[in-house]
Amino acid sequence: MNRKKIALLLLIPTCFDTVEHFCRNISNPMMPPSISQMMRSSIVIFAAILGVIFLKIKLYKHHYVSIVAVVIGLTLVALSTLLVGDSTA
Repeated sequence: MNRKKIALLLLIPTCFDTVEHFCRNISNPMMPPSISQMMRSSIVIFAAILGVIFLKIKLYKHHYVSIVAVVIGLTLVALSTLLVGDSTA
């Protein structure tokens, strides 16, 4: 591969990362820090799904256990926010 093609391939995820940072920085003052941090940890789930689909990575039992733990954590933080409400307002 030549250098221009490699640079173009690297530009695609870089643009997505830049948009994600911009949106996260805009939304951070509007939500509690616990939700912001937990949403950032959801990247584990998306990375696993995309790795299985596109890279044909085989996930083992400990991978599934960690993904379930992240889902449980995300669910608990979302439920606590819904039930208790925003304490920073």
